[in-house]
Amino acid sequence: MFASSPPRIDLTAAVADGTFRQDLFYRLDVFPVEMPPLRARQEDIPVLVEYFIGRYARKAGKTFRRVRPDWNAAVHGARNA
Repeated sequence: MFASSPPRIDLTAAVADGTFRQDLFYRLDVFPVEMPPLRARQEDIPVLVEYFIGRYARKAGKTFRRVRPDWNAAVHGARNA
């Protein structure tokens, strides 16, 4: 399972407002994981690009020999490529 929350959303307040499931919040809150934003981990971008290209290539029944190393795109851009 993958869950993420933008840093500007207070999940505790969202639970109180009823916009986030309380049971899910308590399950996720047991093991909090803090991760720096992708802009602070630019070395992860090529790995993520390779992952998304491979994933969607397999779904489409295609293969890619390589991804240009100078292609510097955001992960959501790679996902939508």
